[in-house]
Amino acid sequence: MNYDGSLQSSGGLPLGPAAQPPHHITLQNLHQTLRRLGNLGAHFVFEAEHFGSRYMLFVFSRPNRPKIAVRVQKQYHVPVHPEIVQSMMRREVNVLKKLERFRFQYAPRCLAFDISYSNPIQYPFLVLTWAEGERLIWTNDHPAQDLRIRVMNQLFRIQMELIDNSLETRESLTSLGTETAKCFWTRHIHDNMMAAPRGLPGAGGHPTQEDYWNQLSHLEGILGSGHDDKTYAVAHNNITYENIIVDEVYNVECIIGWSHGGVYPLGQAAVLPRILTPDIHQNLVDARRTAEQALDDKALYRHWLNIWNLPLTPAKQAM
Repeated sequence: MNYDGSLQSSGGLPLGPAAQPPHHITLQNLHQTLRRLGNLGAHFVFEAEHFGSRYMLFVFSRPNRPKIAVRVQKQYHVPVHPEIVQSMMRREVNVLKKLERFRFQYAPRCLAFDISYSNPIQYPFLVLTWAEGERLIWTNDHPAQDLRIRVMNQLFRIQMELIDNSLETRESLTSLGTETAKCFWTRHIHDNMMAAPRGLPGAGGHPTQEDYWNQLSHLEGILGSGHDDKTYAVAHNNITYENIIVDEVYNVECIIGWSHGGVYPLGQAAVLPRILTPDIHQNLVDARRTAEQALDDKALYRHWLNIWNLPLTPAKQAM
């Protein structure tokens, strides 16, 4: 059973509980949840649990079938309306299904989902194929240079493949005009503004409505000549080392964490992965070393753009 409340005949998005309810995650409830889905089998053996910064992952094996993982978002530390959680889950399901349609091999498949709160764990969840391997370790000293080159080469080709296989052109009209990059980001900023608090720019450490007004005022200058572009592609938007699964010799097996992904203007889909723009919260010496290593990694990544026999695809032109 894949349940999406937005598909009800009433047509509207059903309201969730008045406040974000707590998880009811127990091994018994997880087993019951999987059995109720019906299409994944009847016997599940719990193997492991993994905790990321935003999600919990529960891994199950099945007799004579591949392993699966139940992924549940962690509780927010601040009050969040349940519809926001449901909207994020729905967006991730949509992008994973799109990737599956064009056989993108570096993303987990979404086998089942329930974005309602009417299930044994009483929280939205996804059931994904389990990616064998380990999360990439990426520091100033690790991995060795030859392995860094291997990872950069693979990530570059994965991003090229992702763009070239998901290209689409949007000619439809919206309330703001044709679906250009400027129209897309204007709507995106407006949506964020509606949920932002009032106050001076940067007040409280979170974007305010004034911050978003400032973004709108500079939008056309930031987009430059690409503001009228109507070409779109799938973007992951959060390719960090935590979201890269590799084998023992650093072959990239899977890119996980698609909750920030979606179909975006081509300029956004072609930006450098976030692994190449690390957050620096270190002393001055270590921060300088991290910045220098990031510059070297960017050079490795972009090196493949200069290979003479690489086909001139839309992805290569955009990157």
